[in-house]
Amino acid sequence: LGVAAANLQGAIIESFASLFDHRVYLYKTQHGMSVENPRIAIIIQRQIASDSAGVGFSINPNNNCYDEIAISANFGLGESVVGGVITPDTYIVDRFDSKMLTIASKKVAEKSSAIWLDTSTGGTSGKANEDPSAQALTDEQILEVAELVSEVEDARGDGVPVDTEWAFSGDKLYLLQARPVTAYIPLFPEMITERGAEKKLYLDLLVMTQGFSDSLSTLGLDLWSTILKRIKPAMSTDGPDGLMWNIHGREYMQISNIMKTTGGRTLIDKAVRTYDKSLDRALDSIDLDDYTPSKVPEGAKEGILW
Repeated sequence: LGVAAANLQGAIIESFASLFDHRVYLYKTQHGMSVENPRIAIIIQRQIASDSAGVGFSINPNNNCYDEIAISANFGLGESVVGGVITPDTYIVDRFDSKMLTIASKKVAEKSSAIWLDTSTGGTSGKANEDPSAQALTDEQILEVAELVSEVEDARGDGVPVDTEWAFSGDKLYLLQARPVTAYIPLFPEMITERGAEKKLYLDLLVMTQGFSDSLSTLGLDLWSTILKRIKPAMSTDGPDGLMWNIHGREYMQISNIMKTTGGRTLIDKAVRTYDKSLDRALDSIDLDDYTPSKVPEGAKEGILW
């Protein structure tokens, strides 16, 4: 960051050398990428002397919600955010489409310091924030960043969520980089609701009860679902409107549909939450009312709970 022209060659060499970092090697091997003949395209950009900066995800990485944009921000350069120097502000924006956005929540952190560009000599410097508890972005800027993130995902056209870095210099918003999000749980197209429709909450039953994430064969899933129906007949309704959903080798517990049945909330609290501490924490991190349908789904009416 903030490399002066006289130091440009050294910075390029340092960037190339980063290819040999052990973390890069592990990432490549884990994702089936070749580690032979390492190559890199080094892009040189004019450094933005930003007043505030951060990251924006077109999916909420905390709950895997496709209808929420998650933004993290601090004053100064985005390095303090991506480098974990401070705890940044976190803004969640509900996305109905790229032009219909509303702020769902704001968690303003105590941002003790920021990293700033030294425009006179090059490089960067850390300074204390004058008002650590102030919002790094105005509400208008939050929505502007959210719109940018949404448009970047739409421009890719493949439906894969994006991870962006952005910066404000004065009143101008800059897109610094964008890439596909890798740390999220893809859902089958049939499971993803339309923008603005009621949200759905699923629980992968194979991961929860059996501890593996590989999909079953068609025969294996038939056997598994048949056994489960015999053991727990109250949970036997299947399909998008049922209490369970067997699809493409996976079996999902439809938390949303269950919560709309009589006694469904009790079942979630006493059976699901107590099954695993990490699952309990995950459910605590979201508002379950946001995922409860307005009407009892037809398939859920067949269950004993209703």
